[in-house]
Amino acid sequence: MPKKNKVFLTLGLLLFFLLLIISFFDQDEVEQDARKMLAQYRLHPAAQPTTDKFKLPADSGDLQMVLINSASQKIGLNIQDYRGQKVKLLKYPLQERSQSEEGKTYAYFLADNHRIIGAYLTLDGYTPGIVSLDDRNYFTPDRLKPEKLVFEGVDSIELYGPWENNDWKDKATITDTEQVNSILSLLSKSTPINKDFPPHIDYEEYLLVIHYSDGPKVYARLISTTKTTKATLDHFPDWSYDPPQELKQIIRNILTGFSTYSPQSIKSCKLCKNHPLFSFTLIRV
Repeated sequence: MPKKNKVFLTLGLLLFFLLLIISFFDQDEVEQDARKMLAQYRLHPAAQPTTDKFKLPADSGDLQMVLINSASQKIGLNIQDYRGQKVKLLKYPLQERSQSEEGKTYAYFLADNHRIIGAYLTLDGYTPGIVSLDDRNYFTPDRLKPEKLVFEGVDSIELYGPWENNDWKDKATITDTEQVNSILSLLSKSTPINKDFPPHIDYEEYLLVIHYSDGPKVYARLISTTKTTKATLDHFPDWSYDPPQELKQIIRNILTGFSTYSPQSIKSCKLCKNHPLFSFTLIRV
C-alpha cells in the first residue's frame, strides 16, 4: 500500500475512533442527566434506554409538538426553538404502570448538544397519552389489585351523588383521616362478583374519587336498586364487587351534611360515562 494511502487510512481510523469517543461521552452525559431527572420525579427505569434520532415537527401548532412541549414546559424545559430539527431521543421503559389494561409507561428525553431540551411520559391505553414527568394521576397505586382491593397512601376522598336530573346532587370532600379510613375499610371489604347487574330504571349512583398522596386518582362507583348494590372501579372495567350495605348509608349521610356543591365547577368527561365531572387531560381508549 502506498505510504500516502496508509496516512489517509490512519487519519481516517483516528477520526472514526475520536467521533466514537465523543459520541460515547455525549450519550453518557445525557443518560446521566436523564437518570437524575427520573430520580427527581420518583420514576424507576425498568431497563436501559434505547436511543434514536427524532425530527421535531416544524409547525408549532402541530398536535404532537404542542403536547410534547406542554409536557416539557411543566418541568422547566422548552423545545420551541428546535422545531423542524433532528434531536437525540432516549426512551426508558418504566416500572410504574398506568391504570389502563395495557399499563405500560415510558419516559422520553430529547437532547441536543450534550443537554436535555425536552422530556415527557407516554401512557399506553390512553389518548393522547402524553403527560409531564411530574404527572402521576394515571399511575396504578401500589398494592391495588382487582382480586383484593387494598387502599394505602390515600389522603382524601371526593364524594358525588346521587345522580339526579343529569347532574350530581351533592358533593363532599373528605380529608379527615378517620372518615377516609372508615370509607376505604368498607370498600376494601367488597367481594368480587361474577354476575350481571339487572337493568333497572330506578337506581342510585354515587361516585368516589380517591386521591393518593403521591398523585394517582382512582374512581369508584356505587350503583344500587331497591334489591341490590354493586361497586365498580374505572381502573378495573371487567370487575364488579358486592360492597357492605353500610357503605352506601355512610356516603349518603356524609353527603346530606354537605350541601354547598356548585355544579358550575363541573365539566364534561367521557371517562365518567357522560356524567359531568372534571376536565381530563386524557381519556381511556
